[in-house]
Amino acid sequence: MKTNEGKPIMKTGKMRGMPVCLCLAVLVFAHMVALGAEMNFQTLAQRLPASTNAVVAINVNKALASPYAKREHWGSNAADAWAKQPVMIPPGASRLIMAADVKTSTMDSNWEMCLIEMAKMPTVQELANAEGGHVDRIWDKDGAYSPINAYFVPIEPTVLASITPAERSVIARWVRTPVKPEGNVTSEYIRSVIAGLGEKTDMVMAMDLEGAYGLPQIRKFLEDQDIKEVPNQRLDATAEVLGSMKGIRLDVSVGEAITGRASVQFDRDAAVLRACAKPVMLAVLKRVGMRTDDVQDWKFAVEGKQLSMQGNLSAAGLRELLGMVQSPIPAATVAAPTTSGAAQPAAPPTSPPRRPSRIES
Repeated sequence: MKTNEGKPIMKTGKMRGMPVCLCLAVLVFAHMVALGAEMNFQTLAQRLPASTNAVVAINVNKALASPYAKREHWGSNAADAWAKQPVMIPPGASRLIMAADVKTSTMDSNWEMCLIEMAKMPTVQELANAEGGHVDRIWDKDGAYSPINAYFVPIEPTVLASITPAERSVIARWVRTPVKPEGNVTSEYIRSVIAGLGEKTDMVMAMDLEGAYGLPQIRKFLEDQDIKEVPNQRLDATAEVLGSMKGIRLDVSVGEAITGRASVQFDRDAAVLRACAKPVMLAVLKRVGMRTDDVQDWKFAVEGKQLSMQGNLSAAGLRELLGMVQSPIPAATVAAPTTSGAAQPAAPPTSPPRRPSRIES
């Protein structure tokens, strides 16, 4: 086929102006989308509720492949091993995001959720049987109600949602919420944290603290702490910087050892904190439920609008930090497969030990 100028053009069929090879690529891509894309942190985060203000993301495969995790047997699901691990993760999980809506006035949660990408998903009936609960149809999804005040809902063939408390109407509204490429989380700080998650991530936890505390409250907090590095003449300036906190983030790397780097983002220059960074941030970390004795030995620095601290973490210290958000793990997922590959019967709800949510009734 030729144009008036005699130059050949490609026949495009129904999609006018689009080459056949490009049409085929579009059709293949559409087919892949219809089948379901491979999960990653961003696709998991698309399911998080709008009010999420705290998250914990764990790249399970990467963390378990580390020398430290192998040495400490993090991959084992024996009861004694569960007690030593920093967070309870079902065998076969490859990544997970735990999220919560935390009331910063009390550091309690309105709700907690865990989205777990799994190699093998138990059936809803298996989940219900192992929990001693029942199967319930929530909008267009089958879920398992658990007497521990939680619902377990498979939302994709390889993604299990754990939600507490078991407020059915709230969960139904979440199930019905359309999944958007940009997600539904409204916190700009949490959205920025999620955007930075990838295959190089080991563990990240973050909390949005924007507007959480007023200046009078912060000033009283500083006075009560009686920090000698904050003299009276700098109380107001220090309170103003702390009052501009946007959020706090902890990045954990697991290699031969566990190391952590925490950063606090402010909305103004934080130079006034240089002389008092350590005692002030130890007090702040304790206030927001992220205190661990390990941080006492960390190095602190202030640059621009950010205060950072970094150093080594013990497994016990990591467990304390991750306790900020800790959704229940369903009993049916903690039974490891046999060496022959055949599935074992679901473990009873009390074995291995399970960490209940703080909201558990």
